[in-house]
Amino acid sequence: MPENTGEIDHDRPDGGDCAFCRIADGLQPAFEVWRDDAHVAFLDIRPLFAGHVLVVPRHHVPTLRELSPVAIGPFFTVVQRIDDAVRRACEVPGSFVAVNNAVSQSVPHLHVHVVRSEEHTSELQSHLN
Repeated sequence: MPENTGEIDHDRPDGGDCAFCRIADGLQPAFEVWRDDAHVAFLDIRPLFAGHVLVVPRHHVPTLRELSPVAIGPFFTVVQRIDDAVRRACEVPGSFVAVNNAVSQSVPHLHVHVVRSEEHTSELQSHLN
């Protein structure tokens, strides 16, 4: 497993054709809501609901399994901050937080969906089934 040091990996196994790596590298525009040395969070271009945010490591990591144990805590701390911000900004009591791991993963780069949730739970479930 590649170790995530938090640095941007410019020698990626995908040949540099990862949309999320391009966003992390500043080469592709995105509406960013968070950026630090190891993570970036941005609005999903195909949101389930307004405020749907994706959180990704800046280092190319295909799935959760490849994220190093050292990076898991900091990564999910950012997810937690984004979750809190989405719920406050959208004025909703809850959220839906999910990781597609290889199956249903539209971009082969680890990403966590943070989606506002309220009485739309059944509508959200219909999108996921």
